[in-house]
Amino acid sequence: KRKLGTHEPAHLYLSCDSRTRTVVDVMSLTAVMYCTFMVPFDMVFLPEPTTLSISIDLYIESFFLVEMCINFFTSYYDANNKHITNIRLIALHYMQGWFFIDAAGSVPTEMVTQITKAVQGGGQDISTLNNLKTIRIIRLFKLIRLLRVEALLEALEFSLPMLSAVVGLLRLLLMISILAHLIACVWYWVATRNLLNSWVSKYHLDCCTPTAVAPPLEDPTHDCLPVDSLPSITALYTDSIYWSITTIAAVGYGDVLPCNREEEIMAVVAMVLGSALFAYVVGAISSVFATGTAQEKKLQEKMVQLHDYLNLRKIPAELSRLIRLQCMHKWKHSVFSEEEILDDFMPQTRREVVEHILGDVINQVSMFKYIANTDFLTEITLKFRPVATGSQSVIQTIDDPAPDLFVVLRGTVHLLDEGGEVIGQATRGTAIYENELLSSLGETEEQDLPTFYTAPFSIKPASENCDLFALRRSDFISVLRRYPKVRQIYLDFKNDDDWSDAGTAAQLASLPVSPSPTPGGLEALWGEMVPGTRGSGGGPPSGKTVALVGALQRRVDARGVFVKSLCDNLQKFGMDMKGIERAGSGDSMGSAISASSHSPPAAILKSPPHLQSEPGGVGGN
Repeated sequence: KRKLGTHEPAHLYLSCDSRTRTVVDVMSLTAVMYCTFMVPFDMVFLPEPTTLSISIDLYIESFFLVEMCINFFTSYYDANNKHITNIRLIALHYMQGWFFIDAAGSVPTEMVTQITKAVQGGGQDISTLNNLKTIRIIRLFKLIRLLRVEALLEALEFSLPMLSAVVGLLRLLLMISILAHLIACVWYWVATRNLLNSWVSKYHLDCCTPTAVAPPLEDPTHDCLPVDSLPSITALYTDSIYWSITTIAAVGYGDVLPCNREEEIMAVVAMVLGSALFAYVVGAISSVFATGTAQEKKLQEKMVQLHDYLNLRKIPAELSRLIRLQCMHKWKHSVFSEEEILDDFMPQTRREVVEHILGDVINQVSMFKYIANTDFLTEITLKFRPVATGSQSVIQTIDDPAPDLFVVLRGTVHLLDEGGEVIGQATRGTAIYENELLSSLGETEEQDLPTFYTAPFSIKPASENCDLFALRRSDFISVLRRYPKVRQIYLDFKNDDDWSDAGTAAQLASLPVSPSPTPGGLEALWGEMVPGTRGSGGGPPSGKTVALVGALQRRVDARGVFVKSLCDNLQKFGMDMKGIERAGSGDSMGSAISASSHSPPAAILKSPPHLQSEPGGVGGN
């Protein structure tokens, strides 16, 4: 048996990003708009059906039924932004979503009417059937499809970003037009309850008996307009829409007035709705022209440029969607050049602003949080850029050259080996590829970036709700060249021979980590650890393990370097470490180790311990 989501036949589904789907959405939007205007009009004004109107109704009802079938084969993106193309999953998703709304709005009432008319031979019974309240209510179900208008407009705006402004204007005009049309239809429907003593008779013949409350249709004493004198349907609708627009846009001109109490109540309701619509329109227009939306305008410009580029290069639809999502994620954080803006600030103000915007980035990265030079930290912070994430995409692939530095601010990132298996994870505050970033430093500035170091493992977000920031290697080098003392700190750190030995030893041994390391030097850290074993039977430590711990011990003895930050980093990566214990107070630490049973990726263990300034030690520039 095949599992859901596997063996997906590419020829059995319609991509939601395809041009065909966009055409279907445009046709669906047009059909919904037609039904929105014509269904209330037909129910209230009862026009004589024509061949054209019947044909259009039959076509729309047929289209709605066909569209429902198409929806069962249209792919979609799940909560993790994964493109789902399996037919069974698509059908299940549609059944749990828009299916019942589409089904209620696709009842073919016109088909039923025409079939019944053909069966009865065009007798008068069909007129009676059309006037039944049941049929009218069923026809109103088509208005349920109005719930899909916003989703259709959003899909259209995403597919055609250059028409975003047009779609926004269209959304506003549709809202005004639909409300005005519905109010006009209800306004005339209220009049039909006593048509011969209503606003119709008052407007056309100035004949109205206000004390007569509708509907006294059987009382001829209140009839002041002969039935034969009623205006045409076109004139009646024109009067109704005229009154509706003047009422919701202002307070009316006073020429079309209510004649009875029901019409007065309707006028009050229309004025309340008009006031709410007026407030919404003013707010929408103000937001468009307000100076505070400069970022939105710039974002729109960038999206149009991106769309033109994707079309010029003929990028596939699925890849184009991924590119748009990544760019929107980045640009929504900021589309401005913050460096140019912050250059106009005073140094202290600039530091405070940067600390407020991206202080978490620096505070979470070990290789930066112990540097005392605030100007360097300010510049390096401004170089961090947001990274668009999606659980279906790998951000950095193993063996890719020159990996950037990534910092996890929210969520979890999986670390993958060559086979795509999860070998670790990075959570909030974890920096990834720190060692590879430092490898970019040469002995002199001219020798920076002498070799393309590759990514030792791939990284992939565990879920959609993951925020990462990235620092490019070139940006790191360019900033570091302006701060030679800070650069020398990192260079000394990189060239340390002891650490090179430790990195070599770490390739085959796991670094023991306390669940919550505490300050006090390596001895205090070792004392908290529990015994560990290698394999199932335990045994003496390997030579590589001894070399690793010995190298770390020499660093602590010689420089007073505190290794807690390295332990913190490994713990954040989620490594399932076993501990070691010191065998006797007088024994050397290297001979007292039992290596752990789990070996994390060597590239993680090679990540160097980051310096914490001690009294009298190196603290920055």
